[in-house]
Amino acid sequence: AGYDSAWGEYRQAYLHARRFIITFKYWPRVQYLDMWTSNPFLDYYLSPLLMCKMINTLGQVMADPKYVADIKPLKSIRGYAFTDHKNRGLVAIWATVDGVDNGTERGPQMLVKFKGKLPEFIDLMGNKREVKAENGAVKIQLTSAPLFIRSEPGTVKDLVAAFHNAQILGARNVLDVNVLPKVDGSIEAVVSNKTDQKLAGTIKAAS
Repeated sequence: AGYDSAWGEYRQAYLHARRFIITFKYWPRVQYLDMWTSNPFLDYYLSPLLMCKMINTLGQVMADPKYVADIKPLKSIRGYAFTDHKNRGLVAIWATVDGVDNGTERGPQMLVKFKGKLPEFIDLMGNKREVKAENGAVKIQLTSAPLFIRSEPGTVKDLVAAFHNAQILGARNVLDVNVLPKVDGSIEAVVSNKTDQKLAGTIKAAS
């Protein structure tokens, strides 16, 4: 039998997942998170909500997490790096854009070059996603739901470096533009990158 989840159910799952992941940054100082969800965990037909599967995924993927680093190249991207119980590198990353949360726009992408063997990509429902590298880089589409990228044991530093050096595609509000008149009557535009990442795109000026 099929099961169609509504956007509200999906939103509930990814928002709670984000809260748990942020809390894991402070583990073991913070040992408890209350989701304050008083509604039943089953729908009218006794099917578990997506939130239940999300909790299972976190338990499987983020066993004994040890925080390593933040990955926040832009205001619209949030990620955290950990090691798990097998000392594997683990990054949880997602987009923080209202339009993406509401399903009305596409999230930014990251072009990441990984060192050595490609890591595993796992979605919020625990499914492993197949990825292919083009010219040595993997294009990662970010969504509201955290995506987990897991590398081999002992490689967390390389994993963090790969994300810190990633190229961002399709992000908003990443440039600071100052347009000033010059003494000779011309106009000068100074464009500054507001991030610490490489950006790709086209700048157009309307006449």
